[in-house]
Amino acid sequence: MLDTIDDAVDLLESDPGDAAARRRSYGDGLWGIPVRDRSDDWLIIWEHDAQDDDLIIVRYLGLDPFSSRQV
Repeated sequence: MLDTIDDAVDLLESDPGDAAARRRSYGDGLWGIPVRDRSDDWLIIWEHDAQDDDLIIVRYLGLDPFSSRQV
C-alpha cells in the first residue's frame, strides 16, 4: 500500500490538475484520490492553499470511508 500511496502523492506533487489527482470532488476545492490495493481502499483528500496556489494541503489520508468494500 505504501508504494501506491507514494505514487499518488508523486502525481499530486507533479500535476495536481491531472484528472487522476481529481477523481473525486467534495466541493469548495476539496479533491480526492482513491488509493487501492488487494485488501484496502484508502483515500487522500487534498486542496490548494488559499494563499499559495502552488502549495497543496492534504486534509485526510486514511481508510476510505466511502468504499464499497466490506472491512
